[in-house]
Amino acid sequence: MENTIPCVMNLLKGVRSDVAINIRRMPDFVVQNPKTYEVSFVEVKFRKSESFKLKDAGEDYPYENCFFIVVSKKHIKCITYQELKAGKEIVPNQEIILVIEKNLNWIRIQ
Repeated sequence: MENTIPCVMNLLKGVRSDVAINIRRMPDFVVQNPKTYEVSFVEVKFRKSESFKLKDAGEDYPYENCFFIVVSKKHIKCITYQELKAGKEIVPNQEIILVIEKNLNWIRIQ
């Protein structure tokens, strides 16, 4: 979003309105599965702690069809908002090295 409309982001610095909050919360990418044409949101987060939980996204996160790509110095992992709501989370010692969702025509390695 910041790269799409940078002038708007400059205008919103220090603004705490509903519109400003919603724009800041928008996912980083919109991706489309080339086979099914299904569209999903992707949010990329860097976490030094290698952890990501529902509270990190926000229990009232408005984009139900979102994949969170969590990047750390050691790993890249992925979890959906639906999985977060179901109680799953990304933790440091998890055996998953790289998780990429089949829904996006990617591979899931566990």
